[in-house]
Amino acid sequence: MSTPIKVMTFNMRINTPVDGDNWFRHRRPKIAEVIRRENPDIIGFQEIDEEMQDFLSETFPEYIILGHGRKDDYSWEGTPIAFRKSRFLLHTFRERWLSLEENLPGSRLHGMGQSDCPRILVCAELIDRTCYKPFSFYNVHLDYIPDTAAQIVESALLLKDVSESPFPYVLTGDFNATPDSPVIKTYLATNGRLGTVDVTKYVGPTFHSFGRINPAKDKIDYIFTNMKTDPKESYLIPDDDACGYYYSDHYAVCGYVSID
Repeated sequence: MSTPIKVMTFNMRINTPVDGDNWFRHRRPKIAEVIRRENPDIIGFQEIDEEMQDFLSETFPEYIILGHGRKDDYSWEGTPIAFRKSRFLLHTFRERWLSLEENLPGSRLHGMGQSDCPRILVCAELIDRTCYKPFSFYNVHLDYIPDTAAQIVESALLLKDVSESPFPYVLTGDFNATPDSPVIKTYLATNGRLGTVDVTKYVGPTFHSFGRINPAKDKIDYIFTNMKTDPKESYLIPDDDACGYYYSDHYAVCGYVSID
């Protein structure tokens, strides 16, 4: 049996000076503190641009960090993953667009109510050194316009990809959808044959908009898996602006999975 894998999903909020005191360049020390303290084995990030990814790579050399931006020139924000070098071997890595032309950089779902933002899915097949068993690690950030045809199709494309994995899987992401939404209900119902579990089932709201939504109302960040897990062990990482800023406008969330 493998040692439990600690998983984190973390929407770090894009790098923009519009955020004032909460601009990424101010938040870097607190972000580093959160990751160091929690010490996850694998992390799915959302809203990461080149500067942010460089910061993560320089600050955390113990992780391999993979992923690129979602535009047609591979720039802009992306959904990179991180995994601990000492714990995992990389078997394969790929990145696809959640569109009907998955290998076309920058492609979108036209005429379906999607925002201007292309959406991507990152997937790595990793081998756990503690047991030398493989698993698939997915990370995603679905469109922010809720309950549109685009969001439903993105979820269906994601579901198809996950269903075709030859290995057990873990999926992290900002789904921009609450637990009672069609996207989450359909994902869990359709994926039931894989034994999919919401690792974050007992976790409360995750989006607080830098404290402007107080208390936070929306749970939109998730960890899903068909590996062994106990959702009661999952938790969100609290935050406040006592130091003058938050670490993000989302709470990072952690949980545990095991390969049997």
